[in-house]
Amino acid sequence: MEEKKIGVLSIVSLVMGVLAVIVGFLAIIGVPVFITIIAAIAAITTGIIALVKKEKPAMPVIGIVISVISVILAIVLCVFFLIGKGIGEYEKYSGRNSSSSEYSYGDLLNSLNSYASNTQYNYTNSYDYLKNTLANSTNTLANATNTLANTTNSIYSNTTTNTTTSSTTEEKKVSGGKRVGNLDKAGGFVTVPDNWQKFIDVDAPGVFQYAYANVYIVTLNATDSKGISAETYANAMKSNLENQGVKNITTETASIGGYTAQKIRGYYANDNVWIDIYYFTKNDGKLQYISIEGPDTASDYFKIPSTFSQIQ
Repeated sequence: MEEKKIGVLSIVSLVMGVLAVIVGFLAIIGVPVFITIIAAIAAITTGIIALVKKEKPAMPVIGIVISVISVILAIVLCVFFLIGKGIGEYEKYSGRNSSSSEYSYGDLLNSLNSYASNTQYNYTNSYDYLKNTLANSTNTLANATNTLANTTNSIYSNTTTNTTTSSTTEEKKVSGGKRVGNLDKAGGFVTVPDNWQKFIDVDAPGVFQYAYANVYIVTLNATDSKGISAETYANAMKSNLENQGVKNITTETASIGGYTAQKIRGYYANDNVWIDIYYFTKNDGKLQYISIEGPDTASDYFKIPSTFSQIQ
């Protein structure tokens, strides 16, 4: 198993998480909460990327956790700051009036009304600011949590897919190589050399494929024929290859696993890749597709389709 490494993203996530905590503490002296949120977002984002890149999980996970804590801490300390600021203003006002005797009752009443009005205005603004800050912080944390959850689900989904593929893909050691395939999606088995490995095409992840060095690739796929003949499918594939600009296209019949197959050969000049495609309808009514592709048709690898059968 490949050892997970400590990468730059893991370090950045941890550092930004610690920075978020430090700035969060400074909220008690009036440092804006959004600075903490920015640092927290940076820590969470780099932490998630580090996890996806399969770096050692401890550092990015710590960075993500302390980032969330720092935002909560900053909000709490911001509340204390706003409350402390209001109390300070009140004490300042009270001290000024208690030490002065030049205010008349009417002046004092007007001043109190003015102070009450201003205080209410300040607290209203402070409340709105705090409410908006809490809402924004909650949304930010929710988005980060959703991103992390989606990433985790994606990783889990990929792992599950790979596990399922491995469990349903049969591979059996035989003389001269190994028999690979299944009776479900692949529709049968072929014999490949021992150095061939499972291959997953990003454009067709559900198709059964094995490859050598990602250069020679064999593909097996069984589907419902929907009452359409193998010859019709072959003609449609021939037209499709022609539309793609494939060169040197030829067609013929070939014997595969006791069936008469429609064979198409073509050459992708830009990639220097030849491809042989076989279509035939099996006794169970399913349409069987087999292809082999690679740079040299004289290679023994191009004989792999001839080893097809529904017996492993």
